Amino acid sequence: MMRAQKKPLSGSVRTAVREVPLQDSSEGDAPDFGFEDKGKFLGAGYGAEALPLTLPQGQQAQAVYALDGAEGRAYCLVSADGKVWYCAAGGSAFTDSGVQFAARPAACRVSGGEAGWLLSDGTSVALFAADGVGAEAEIPAFSCACWHYERLWLVPASDAEQLYFSAPGALRDFSSAIGGGGYVRVPDEKGDICALVGRENYLYLFREQGVQRLSARGDEAEFEVRDEFSCARVYAETVCETGGCIYWLGEDGLHRFDGGKEENFADTCRFFSETQLSPFAVAAAGMYTLHARICTEGGEEDAFVLIHPLRGDRQVVRASASFASACGGEVIFASDAGLFRLQKGAAPSRRIVRRLENPLAQPSCLSEVVLYGKGMYVIRFSGERGTRIVRLNAAFGRARAAVNLAGGQFLCELLSEGPACELRALTVRYTKGGLQ
Repeated sequence: MMRAQKKPLSGSVRTAVREVPLQDSSEGDAPDFGFEDKGKFLGAGYGAEALPLTLPQGQQAQAVYALDGAEGRAYCLVSADGKVWYCAAGGSAFTDSGVQFAARPAACRVSGGEAGWLLSDGTSVALFAADGVGAEAEIPAFSCACWHYERLWLVPASDAEQLYFSAPGALRDFSSAIGGGGYVRVPDEKGDICALVGRENYLYLFREQGVQRLSARGDEAEFEVRDEFSCARVYAETVCETGGCIYWLGEDGLHRFDGGKEENFADTCRFFSETQLSPFAVAAAGMYTLHARICTEGGEEDAFVLIHPLRGDRQVVRASASFASACGGEVIFASDAGLFRLQKGAAPSRRIVRRLENPLAQPSCLSEVVLYGKGMYVIRFSGERGTRIVRLNAAFGRARAAVNLAGGQFLCELLSEGPACELRALTVRYTKGGLQ
């Protein structure tokens, strides 16, 4: 009796493993958000945390400022109707200061003998100090101001080509005198002066479409103004100095100036909307924090973009705000929902998007994903042949899941929620062939 012999199964399977880059290159449909680059891994980034303060009854926050003192942190609130409120250190409720503005004021942080915030709506001025808020009749109303080289420099709202300066160390003395205060006219074809910022030994005058440098180390007879460069229209409230560089948002994107070289790095921040409404920025904790309109997977929305000058990385916090200021290395801000601060590690949700390309010839597929880290993750793979969604629990430092999605190009969207977040690496396996 003859028996049929079974032939052994034979197959030819090719595989390729590729690591998914975790650094944000902005090549996806929208920027990453919620993650912070911690060197060897991605962790939870900055998020919005409510301040333990009670808004005045029936009032909506328009702007908020803070001052740290021996007794703790005091706050100043400008409500939507222009009324100014004060909250003493250690308190949680605001009281009416008696100051009223016609519009959201321009603000200038002053130091020296009187530390505080100067606020002006262009017609009146108030000083927010640790012990309260009071009107200032001796300081000219301004549209922008800067405390630099122990002088207060300001541009009156009535004449944006005139620059006032106080006497050294004297916040309220603008009387013209040798070695004292005074003013200089600075007309220029690049437009009105819209922002002032100090950097090292110089005061920089930002015009609507250009920048000038003022040297003011001696008395007024030695003041010298020189042109630096022309540029696209400047969004005045985004001009800030941090890490030895001046940053600002222009109509043509984000800019950086180190005192010698001006750089437009819009290509690395392509997600900014071309139509900006009222962007603004603050410098805190060594970072440039810009609030602007960005493009997202759902259209456009407001967000904070935190840029670290030294490391060159950035974080995106999706939060709407009407104004922000800095205090003690923190960014605090007002929104329709109340008063908040940007808190490290408080991002409630996180997302990265990466485009992947299958290195194997067709037909082949993305067969498997492996994640190294900690936390709960949902990953959506989309390609020309459909979509696969996998859920990974990396409780023990590693998790893997089958994908089995045929195609040549894929969009990988990774979502993470919850407090545990440590994303160290992400790899995908591609497979071609099988049993014959």
